[in-house]
Amino acid sequence: MAKHLQPGDTVYVPYNKVDPSHIKGSAFFSTKVHAVNKRSVCVDKPSNHAETIDIASALVHRRIGVAIVRLGDYDSEVGLLDLIASSLNRYFKILLDSSEVRVLYIRSLAELRALWKPPLINIFGHVILIGHGSPTSVMTLVDNAITPIDLANAFSSVDSYKYVFTSLCCETGIRSFAMDFSKANQCEAFIAPFHTVHGAAAVQFCINFHTQFLLTGKPLKPAYKWARTGLPTGISFRLWKDGKINH
Repeated sequence: MAKHLQPGDTVYVPYNKVDPSHIKGSAFFSTKVHAVNKRSVCVDKPSNHAETIDIASALVHRRIGVAIVRLGDYDSEVGLLDLIASSLNRYFKILLDSSEVRVLYIRSLAELRALWKPPLINIFGHVILIGHGSPTSVMTLVDNAITPIDLANAFSSVDSYKYVFTSLCCETGIRSFAMDFSKANQCEAFIAPFHTVHGAAAVQFCINFHTQFLLTGKPLKPAYKWARTGLPTGISFRLWKDGKINH
């Protein structure tokens, strides 16, 4: 997943690929890059810096922190949106170190812009969007409809980091929203529902995808495909990159 790595860079590697017996605490270990090969990197083994191991570059992450962004509308927060955010917060704090997971409760684009600044965002590599959506916008209490371009621009960062976004907002996987959002400089990939989706199914997909992508160490596209197979009939999520649907 990490690109343009150099010797000396700090990266995160899934324990699953090095020590499958590791079942407590964060699913990742932090390590240093010693050498960069064509499709792999040489890194220190966990807890033993005298030994190194080659890991596929697609499995290495620069950042693993998760920002769960709840786009509030007031009316459905208590009975739906906050429940989804709470469920995912607990899941990710089991998967990662608790310091690497944050829930941002916002009701306006201005709040998001005010919060999305260093040092808070320096840990994040993944963003989960929770809210109500349509083929052309997402909703908040203050702004009502927010366009995909305006939403994406709110996640701009001074270091131009590209995040993996998973939207649980209905219909945001449709071309009219997803194409523009996924074109944004700060978007590495955008995964979102093509139809309306029940909150429980949205949580299920999000957990399944991140279990495969982060815990078991599958590359992004295979992890996405695996997560889709467990969904109920009629529910579909789409993967977009650089303005194009990516199946």
